[in-house]
Amino acid sequence: MSQALQVLQLLKKKPKGVTSMDAFKLGITRLAARIFELRRQGHVIETYTERTKNANYARYFLDV
Repeated sequence: MSQALQVLQLLKKKPKGVTSMDAFKLGITRLAARIFELRRQGHVIETYTERTKNANYARYFLDV
């Protein structure tokens, strides 16, 4: 199974969104690249930037 398909399944399972840490647990280290591939395939994926005291990171949501 391709990494993009794994990310798509993860997006469908997690209504609170997917972060790089979620993908990393599956061995996917370039989540943004997989999101880009899915968008090119026609999937609508929203990106929200979350900020903490020490870091900024993206959380991706599948728009159904």
